[in-house]
Amino acid sequence: MEQRKLKRLYFDLETSPNIVWTYAIGYNISINHGQIMQERAIVCACWKWEHEDVVHSITWTKGKDDKRIIKAITPILEQADEVVAHNGDRFDIKWLRTRAFLHRLPFPAYIKSIDTLKKARGKFLFNSNRLDYISKVTGGHGKLDYGGQGTLNKIYLNNDQEALSQYVEYCKVDVIELERIYKLMQPYIEPDTHVGVMKGNERYSCPQCGSVNLKRKGKRVSKSGTVRYRMNCKSCGYTYSIAPNVHKWYIEDKLDGKV
Repeated sequence: MEQRKLKRLYFDLETSPNIVWTYAIGYNISINHGQIMQERAIVCACWKWEHEDVVHSITWTKGKDDKRIIKAITPILEQADEVVAHNGDRFDIKWLRTRAFLHRLPFPAYIKSIDTLKKARGKFLFNSNRLDYISKVTGGHGKLDYGGQGTLNKIYLNNDQEALSQYVEYCKVDVIELERIYKLMQPYIEPDTHVGVMKGNERYSCPQCGSVNLKRKGKRVSKSGTVRYRMNCKSCGYTYSIAPNVHKWYIEDKLDGKV
């Protein structure tokens, strides 16, 4: 069985708006695609690997071309076993795929995505599911103040490199907080990859951290008679269930002194 560590990637994008012409402003103004003067694009991408300290970044060119961002981050996404982003399924990954399509650049058809916004909505009941709120309510400092609309105008309209650097730092902090929040969530949600099997251990190993330092917590029987054995990981505290045949392997290995 192949033995290796799970490669989990955390990433975030910052994007520019469309620049359009319009005769009026207000809430009920219709703007069609013919009024676009400059297409939106990816301003910067930031990412880090789990267990590494450095947060990497790449920006669009001075000519506001985001092609190099796509070229840089696509092979990184392909290396990852899991890709974590907040609202990544609806925003970040679709943005990357769309920009790759428009540039006629290759991009993976499938990415194993972990969307922390979906986790927040599906598994918890926070007052707000925004990254900024979850960061602050869990003891983090929230999003960095990048200077608001004034900074964005400098980037989009004046190509200000100092303002762009400030925006990159803002994106990097988001990635750092994303990782911290996901790690806090992990004990409360099901893992998306069985880490134990990836490490080369049997299926009874902890799917969250891969440990075989376990204890049994009894069994549950469904109304149809299906039996599941509950296991608790002594290393990370995660509780999960295994099928009878997998539990049998655990007992045999425990009697043999393997666990």
